[in-house]
Amino acid sequence: KLGERIGRILSQHFTTGGGTTLPDGIVTSATVGVTGSGSLASTGGYSYDNLVDLQESLDPAYGGHPDCKWMGHQGVRKALRKIKDTTGRPIWEPSVQAGASDTLLGRPFVVNNDMAAVAQNSKSLGYGNIKQAYVTRQVAGSASLLRLTERYADYLQVGFLAFERWDGTLQDAGAFKVMQTTPTA
Repeated sequence: KLGERIGRILSQHFTTGGGTTLPDGIVTSATVGVTGSGSLASTGGYSYDNLVDLQESLDPAYGGHPDCKWMGHQGVRKALRKIKDTTGRPIWEPSVQAGASDTLLGRPFVVNNDMAAVAQNSKSLGYGNIKQAYVTRQVAGSASLLRLTERYADYLQVGFLAFERWDGTLQDAGAFKVMQTTPTA
């Protein structure tokens, strides 16, 4: 459970960290590639044209790379699954193979609920090569784990405390961009 909790807090900090006492979050630091023009009420603020524009806003050196992925909040995934092309066919492509990701415009989609939920002016969808765009480092080696036996002895319990120091920053703004939803409903 400690490993899971550390993973969750690292995801939150690496996604939306402010950069002063926390790592620079990839969404916080990323450039806005496109501002949405869709209706928040009907499509969550997303349109097919916005998605294409976001893909094309990447530096051409990264745009066609096989490691490019979509990253967004679960609410974004819900909205994107409802968008249809001009023939009425959904642009979301569910995977029919076990272990393979669903795709959007031919690229995998990763749910990251540490991104903003769908709202006015939210940055709840990103696209790019995260491996090239963002770098993390673990400070001062590995995690420290403490076992607290005396503190909880009155209740016949044992407590555990884990501590790690990490940092992260956007290293290549051309490799990952975000979409900001429309400022109006």
